[in-house]
Amino acid sequence: MSFYNLKNTFVIAEIGGNHEGSFDYAKNLLTQAAYAGADAVKFQSYSAEGMVSSYEDPVRYKHFKRFSLEVNEYIELSKIADQLGV
Repeated sequence: MSFYNLKNTFVIAEIGGNHEGSFDYAKNLLTQAAYAGADAVKFQSYSAEGMVSSYEDPVRYKHFKRFSLEVNEYIELSKIADQLGV
């Protein structure tokens, strides 16, 4: 499919961090996006350690840590997306 073909729209569902650190909720959002007809989904992936120092700003660190998923969870989400054709 050509991205320049205006007859076909490629829909990307922006999930971002809306899973709020819940792997089960992330799977649910992914599944809903697939059933709604999305061609792709986008998650926001980061690590709290890469964003802020737990020593210098423990409050912000805790916030970012709460909204992050583990690498193995993103791998599992990728497998689910493949199974759903997203």
